[in-house]
Amino acid sequence: MATPLLGEMEHTGRFLQRFWSSPEHKRELRLAAMWKYWADIVGADVAELAKPLGRNKSTLFLGVEDAVAMQEVSFHAPHILRAVNASLGETFFDKVRLDLIGAQTSLDAVAETLPSCCGAVSCLSSEIVAKPDNLGKVRNGFFGIPALERCYRAYVRFFDQPKDNLKK
Repeated sequence: MATPLLGEMEHTGRFLQRFWSSPEHKRELRLAAMWKYWADIVGADVAELAKPLGRNKSTLFLGVEDAVAMQEVSFHAPHILRAVNASLGETFFDKVRLDLIGAQTSLDAVAETLPSCCGAVSCLSSEIVAKPDNLGKVRNGFFGIPALERCYRAYVRFFDQPKDNLKK
């Protein structure tokens, strides 16, 4: 019975390796960083007027406060496209669509509230994820699969490290 599960684990491992190393995933990580550093990328003046709301294929959606800001930002659209595409290292966006922001929350505001991450490591933080009550009590529950046991031990160590190490 352990053999089919191990075969599935190997398959899952190959899938995850392809996922993490895929150009699409790397692009998504660059996009997430772009939202966080929006003001640095487009400049403080433009960032104050235009807030990133999202994307659809190659269209960048930006929110503005009013019609006057919309008119001004429309003049900055070529600069915004050049700056954003340069930060991504490729021509990803070819169009900017402006909308009134209204009650929508911009992606740069959301990104500021998230913890910093190192590369592709998960954004887990003990401030976000509470330590499970039964953490470390699982014994012999891995059916002889060393990869699962290593992963679980790393998860246990995550909660045992000092909080200062989590914010790096």
